[in-house]
Amino acid sequence: MLYMTRSNISPEQDRIEVTIDEKRNVISVWNNGKGIPVIRHAQYEGIYIPELVMGNLLAGSNFDDSEKRLGGGRHGYGAKLTNIFSHAFTVETGDSVRQLLYRQTWRDNMSVREPAAVTPLAAGTMDYTRITFSVDIARFSKQAKKLDKDIVALWARRVLDVAGCNPGIKCFLNGRLVKVSSQLARTLFPLLTHEERVDAPRKHVMREYPYTSAG
Repeated sequence: MLYMTRSNISPEQDRIEVTIDEKRNVISVWNNGKGIPVIRHAQYEGIYIPELVMGNLLAGSNFDDSEKRLGGGRHGYGAKLTNIFSHAFTVETGDSVRQLLYRQTWRDNMSVREPAAVTPLAAGTMDYTRITFSVDIARFSKQAKKLDKDIVALWARRVLDVAGCNPGIKCFLNGRLVKVSSQLARTLFPLLTHEERVDAPRKHVMREYPYTSAG
């Protein structure tokens, strides 16, 4: 949701990259929209804004249901809950206005916060944000050792939805461009049997856009 929402306020955004590493239970989401401002918040004890929005509960906006808004959710909740249910959660954002690069990692379900690393942004580097997290599978199932296939299918389907709803943004899943025409397969989905429905989305998407380790 963050990456769709930011496309509404960051017209220069034209690319989203999602990587789902099923073997390592690691997910990475990157976009080239406007980065998170790398400044300290005046009202929150001088905490850097990226740390505030990614690692502090009840620090956000979009709580007033009477207001008109372009994005969904409660700003910040999704990221923080993802942080809480992860072995490790890293935010990296480039702020071209202040020419700063911010990187910070939380570990052990957000209980351990590593110091933020703030360094100069390389010359010519445009704004971007990357979130990388390692899912704590045990928080969801004592028996499971890897990501549930239905969850992977749901995430992959979400990438397809974003690609279909945002024709001006190129969406990549596991390094491959997601073609909007791929969504035509959804027309056939209601015709599948129950067993086929359960695994068809994952098999199709992960066959078309498999994760391949760079190493």
